[in-house]
Amino acid sequence: MLKFGVIGYGYWGRISCANLRSLEGCQVVGICDQTPAARKADFRRRIPGSVQSDANELIQSPDVDAIA
Repeated sequence: MLKFGVIGYGYWGRISCANLRSLEGCQVVGICDQTPAARKADFRRRIPGSVQSDANELIQSPDVDAIA
């Protein structure tokens, strides 16, 4: 299982998450966005994982194999 972090949960970030979730062997485990509204969006309902405002936390996370 390849675990992804996604930086930016705006229009394209949501599309990236949907595409990654549709791939066999991929899992989105974290999202990073500096906008409070994006961090409060429907992420938790769709994708269980962490939500952060600092991209470095997501990049350095031992739970993340790749970043989109």
